[in-house]
Amino acid sequence: MSWECISYWIESHPGLASWVQAFGSIGAIFVAIWVSGGDRRHRAKVEKAARRDAIDRAISASEHARKITKNNHDFFSCTRPPSGEVPRYLAVIDHAAARIRDVSASPGVDSEVLGHVSEVSSALVDVKGLVEQTMKSADGTALVDLGYLKGNVDRIDRAIDNLKAIRTS
Repeated sequence: MSWECISYWIESHPGLASWVQAFGSIGAIFVAIWVSGGDRRHRAKVEKAARRDAIDRAISASEHARKITKNNHDFFSCTRPPSGEVPRYLAVIDHAAARIRDVSASPGVDSEVLGHVSEVSSALVDVKGLVEQTMKSADGTALVDLGYLKGNVDRIDRAIDNLKAIRTS
C-alpha cells in the first residue's frame, strides 16, 4: 500500500475530518484528566510526607521533653537542689518548650498532631511551675509535689504513644 492510496482514500471520505477531530477532542479530555489527577496525586503525596515528617519531629521533641521531665522527677525525688541551681533547670525546660513550639509551627502539622503537641507543651508549663516552686520556703524546705511531676511525665508519655499510633496508621 502506498501513500497515494491512503491520500486518495482520505480525500474520498469527506466526513473523516470530523471523526478525527471528535476522537482528538475525546483524547485531549482524557489527557487533561490524567494530568490533573497526577498533579492531585503528587500534591497528596507531598502533604502526606510533610505530615509524616511533622509527626517524627513531634515525637522527637516530645521524647526530649519527657527526658527533661523524668530527669527533674528523678532528681527532686532524691534531693533538694540549691536555689542557685533552679535557673539551670528552668533553662533546660524552656529549651524543651521552645522545641515543642517550633514543632507546632512547622509545616505538615495538622489539628490532630497539634493536639498532642499542645498536651506536651501544657505538661512542660506545669513542670516549669513545679520547678519554680523549689525556691526555698521560709523554713528551708523545697516545695515539690512529686506526684504531680510524675503525672506530667505520664501525660507526655500518653502524647508520645498517641503520636506513634498516628504515625503507624
